[in-house]
Amino acid sequence: MPHILIVEDEPKLSQLLSDYLVQAGHEATQQFDGEHTVKWVE
Repeated sequence: MPHILIVEDEPKLSQLLSDYLVQAGHEATQQFDGEHTVKWVE
């Protein structure tokens, strides 16, 4: 199952994307801040 990282600062949009991807059979992780995301990925 693909794991998709969503980086979006608008929580409602991020949740909408996550819900759609999970329903389609993917695993989704949400991050809301680019700087925090870079640290998370490292």
